[in-house]
Amino acid sequence: ESANLDEAAEKIRISKTLDLAASCSSDNSVIAVDSIHDALLQKLIEQGGHLASGDDYQKIAAVLWKDGHLNAKAVVLRPQVLCKMAGVEIPDDRLFIIMPETGVGPEHPYSGEKLSVIMAFYRVPDIDAAVALTNSIQAYQGMGHSCGIYSNNDENILKLGLGTKTSRIMVNQPQSSSNSGNLWNG
Repeated sequence: ESANLDEAAEKIRISKTLDLAASCSSDNSVIAVDSIHDALLQKLIEQGGHLASGDDYQKIAAVLWKDGHLNAKAVVLRPQVLCKMAGVEIPDDRLFIIMPETGVGPEHPYSGEKLSVIMAFYRVPDIDAAVALTNSIQAYQGMGHSCGIYSNNDENILKLGLGTKTSRIMVNQPQSSSNSGNLWNG
């Protein structure tokens, strides 16, 4: 709730779209607390995000995963190419897909690795729920990798840092470019 939402949305877009999300450090899931969820969603749309709806969830999933595994022919593509493969309409100016998600595990495929310009978008009540959800997502796919937080509240930053099982935590930085060292962290 203390994040600069304009900066957060811009940096999430930078991370999600770098090399069409080929990096394992590209933002896989975004968890927003209730108080800023709708505002952040709007900022992400302003940054070029396309909010998936209706049958988009199943149509895109049917193309992105085959027999429970990522389909190599469907990853690291522009969102328009992936959506065309799935029979989903998306405007030409959209840079990434925001996929609302509610759960974690095989029944919620977007909670796992996607290697695509799709981010799972979650709503939680507070930082404690965000830490718990981060741990659940990473326990499913990604344990020990990395995560980030957009916050100007040291208590929340430390809660995430001490409460998750990750090797790197980026604070107010785009994940994909900063995990390896970049202009945001020297």
